This record gives sequence, structure tokens and C-alpha cells, in this order.
Amino acid sequence: MKSYKKIIGILLTSLITLCLTSALAFAASAAESTYLRGDADGNGIVDVKDVTTIQSVLAEITDDSDKKIELRADINGDGLDISDATEIQMNIAGYENIWHIGEKAAYPQPTTEPQTTKKPVPTKDPYELPIIFN
Repeated sequence: MKSYKKIIGILLTSLITLCLTSALAFAASAAESTYLRGDADGNGIVDVKDVTTIQSVLAEITDDSDKKIELRADINGDGLDISDATEIQMNIAGYENIWHIGEKAAYPQPTTEPQTTKKPVPTKDPYELPIIFN
């Protein structure tokens, strides 16, 4: 009788541990899949350090080869430029937040389909003169 209780206790403990581990892993993956709009440095806060990060990328002092800084900091959708830094500064100063700075956004999901490039279809020039052989 005691051995059954011990086995059931071990099974319940294992089940609870498994559930907690899964929940924590899900929460961690959800946190990694979102970012704050305007949080250029990715620290979870939109502040003047983000403005400095944008300026550093624009001056080519900071590398952004993976384009994550640009993704997080491109406020108005026209590519990373000094106007994005200005919009963040205006938001920090309390101006109207028309660009949803500081709101959560999702990172784009990578596509699993292979990228195929279409070869151009050769077209005949309608103004080409026929070649006549004698």
C-alpha cells in the first residue's frame, strides 16, 4: 500500500515538473518573439539610449548586419534614419504617440518555404527584323 502511494507521489511530482517546465519554456519563447517599437537596443525600455543606438548605427559605429536594430527602431516604416530618433525623443518628451512607440510588436516569422528565383522568360523583340539568307 505504501509503495503505491510512493509511486503515485513520484508520478505527480514528475507531471507537475513537466508542466511547469513547458509553461516556462513557452513564456520564454513568447518573450523572444516580441519587441517594443522604438526599443533600438533591445533592453525592454524605450529611452534616450535607444536614440543613441540609432545614431550609432547611422554613423556606422554599431553593426546592424542582422537588421534587428532597424526592425525595432524604424518607427515610421521608411527605413532607419534620423527621423526615427527624433520621433523617439518626441515620445520621451511627452508629445503625441502617433507611431505606437513602446507598444509590443512581433518579430517576423521566418518562412519555411525555399526561396526560388524565377528565371526571366525570353521574349522576342517585336521590332526585330527577320534575317533572310540568299
